[in-house]
Amino acid sequence: MVSIRCLIITSLLLLNCTIASNAQDSTGDLPAGVDVQSLTNQLQAEGLTPSDIVSKARSMGLSTEQIRSMQMNLQSNRSSNIESSPEAFTQEEQVTLSPSSTPSTVRSNNFSGSVTLEGLELFGSTFFGSSNNAFEAAFRIPTPMNYQLGPGDQLVINIWGAAEARYALTINEEGLIRISGIGPVYLNGLTVEQARDRLMVQLKRIYSGLEKRDESKKDTYADISLGAARTIMITVIGEAMRPGTYSISSLSTVFNALYVTGGPSKKGSFREIEIIRNNQVISTLDLYDFILNGDLSGNIRLLDQDIIKINPYKKHIYLSGEVKRPAVFELYREEKLGDLINYAAGFTDKAYTKRFTIERFTDFQRRLEDVGWPEDSEKELFDGDRIKIGRILDRYENRVTIQGAVFKPGSYELEEGMSVADLIMKAEGFREDVFMNRALLTRTRNNYQKEVFSFPLHSFFGQKQEIDSTANMLLQKDDLLRIYSAADLQDVSSIRVLGAVKNSGDIPYSDGLSLDDVILMAGGFTYGAANYNIEIARFVSETDPYEKENELIKSFFFEVDDELIQEMSEFMLRPFDVITVREKPNSQRLGTIQISGEVNFPGSYLLQTRTDRISDIIRRSGDLSEFAYPEGATLQRSAMSNRALAQAEEVINEMVEFQRNDNIAIDLVAILDNPGSDDDLFLRSGDRIVIPRKSNTVTVEGQVLYPVTIRYDKGLKMDDYIRKAGGFTEMALKKNVYVIYADGDVEKVRRGLFGRRTPNIAPGATIIVPTKELEEELLPQERIGIYSAIISMAAIVTNTIFQIIR
Repeated sequence: MVSIRCLIITSLLLLNCTIASNAQDSTGDLPAGVDVQSLTNQLQAEGLTPSDIVSKARSMGLSTEQIRSMQMNLQSNRSSNIESSPEAFTQEEQVTLSPSSTPSTVRSNNFSGSVTLEGLELFGSTFFGSSNNAFEAAFRIPTPMNYQLGPGDQLVINIWGAAEARYALTINEEGLIRISGIGPVYLNGLTVEQARDRLMVQLKRIYSGLEKRDESKKDTYADISLGAARTIMITVIGEAMRPGTYSISSLSTVFNALYVTGGPSKKGSFREIEIIRNNQVISTLDLYDFILNGDLSGNIRLLDQDIIKINPYKKHIYLSGEVKRPAVFELYREEKLGDLINYAAGFTDKAYTKRFTIERFTDFQRRLEDVGWPEDSEKELFDGDRIKIGRILDRYENRVTIQGAVFKPGSYELEEGMSVADLIMKAEGFREDVFMNRALLTRTRNNYQKEVFSFPLHSFFGQKQEIDSTANMLLQKDDLLRIYSAADLQDVSSIRVLGAVKNSGDIPYSDGLSLDDVILMAGGFTYGAANYNIEIARFVSETDPYEKENELIKSFFFEVDDELIQEMSEFMLRPFDVITVREKPNSQRLGTIQISGEVNFPGSYLLQTRTDRISDIIRRSGDLSEFAYPEGATLQRSAMSNRALAQAEEVINEMVEFQRNDNIAIDLVAILDNPGSDDDLFLRSGDRIVIPRKSNTVTVEGQVLYPVTIRYDKGLKMDDYIRKAGGFTEMALKKNVYVIYADGDVEKVRRGLFGRRTPNIAPGATIIVPTKELEEELLPQERIGIYSAIISMAAIVTNTIFQIIR
């Protein structure tokens, strides 16, 4: 048994040696994932790095293809940080590391809008409260030349040409990166340019193509750049909107950090922000330098463990009114009033700068100080000062105005010695329609009372008058000269056209207008116009020879043919004449009525004669259907109501029509039994007949416990239906219960000598129980007052009766 065991072990050892020997002699015949995979897993379990594993494999005598297979296994085992391009292997090694994740940072400050104090914006707060991410850290920027590498930074190495590879390597805590085939390289504290030089020296050890000095023979190239910046910790203290410790990109500047924290708070300073590094203040930032001048010299890049301290403000000055940038400004050090005005971008064009007031708080009370500009530009200001710049007066110091019938009306400069004639000449003289008899000059006195001068204009057309004439009257500021037009002083005359014309209404009057002219201006006749019966109504004046006693209007009748030729063309129209064109008796438009509901052919029907009745339309619509309920039929008619709009200045009263729909109860059963009877109403255009469907229900609504629709029962009365609805509520007005029938008729409960009489109930009826009007309950004090008054009155009456008896 022992000899058999020894024989098996010896055979296995010989077989293993043979396989190993064949693997060394082969060019990749060894299956991947068998021995190479096992060896890779074993070496990784021993804690060796990838470069150590490759070195160990070389020392064991593995071939190039076997080492390449091992590298691929390593790559698959570390897929989270390795990328590969298998088709590009032309050198012995290629290791490509994926970039690490972007450093975490706060992307939004979660603040919106600017900070306001007493309704004024705190100057500068908009930059940190806006939503446009103005100071959010940008990562896709060129690496600064002075940027020093440190743990957490990622370097990207690209190799191309005869060999292709890509490394994405992160500097570890010791300041090292490890490159397969090269080993650790120390980069902590170096700039990117210095790191590039050091890495190129190391890469030339494994990429021989990088060593060739002759560019024409060089076949391998390399590029080294910063892939992702590391994360640093900074602290913001003091008067920040959100102080604390933040993890931000190492590429971040002071502005980026301030944006994250929301900037200074209401108590924070925009002028004195300290950057502390290694327990020393290395820089003081004044945000006004950037906000006002775009100066970024103070926006230094932050390093790990830097501290930003926002000091409290020292001077807040409230500036409002007529400045271009009203706000609450912070003054720093020895800044004066002139600096404040510069920060506000100066005054507006309406600012009154000769004098304005500073409101200041003293130790005990408030105090006002008057200052002027620019003589007080060096005045010192104190914390809490409030300055409001007023506006100039809304009036002119040298204005005169001319209005009316001149060619160039408007306002003009008042020159020294300027007269009325001079102003008229500046306005290019009178228009042709000028009213010569009178003009008005309105002058405002110093006490704001008005004074009016009137004068004729005839002299302005002659030679220049003496100095005391109206033409040479000297003007004063704010004088208003009104030159009237003759047309403005005349009443606006018109002629009114009514009736069967296309464009009825008022037409401006002109001398020489005739009737046919006015008909033409009104668009001509409409269809059906009775052009042979045209009435002209004219006001009777005292000078008319045909005036009768108490006559107000005189009417004339004319005929105008279709060619608009008047039979009496010599008859001239006068202002305010009213022309009425009548319609022919039989020219009415075709009338239509509608019938809906339970007829065989519902729809619209034309009225065939003026005597069409309900029965005629029922017959034309195919009679009632088998489901019709004739007892509930209704006739809906548009009722015409006239309303006179009396206007004192109008010639006649205008009649304006408005419509409302009335339901007319009809007895359709009687109509159909006796067509042409008095029940069978004549129809009008626009009438609507509604034939409801048969109904076998009764509805109870209003102040009942349970409003309901109940099946109709011929033997039940109104009170029975109300009981079926639960009876009356406390708010029911029992004496005013009424019934609405299907045909629109209404009947209420009646009371007579023999008691209460309730309406009969028919199918489709609705019983309405109305609501009581609420009466206000008297308060106890009101009741006591009423009772006291009654008792007092009773005592007075009793005493009076007693005196009479005695």
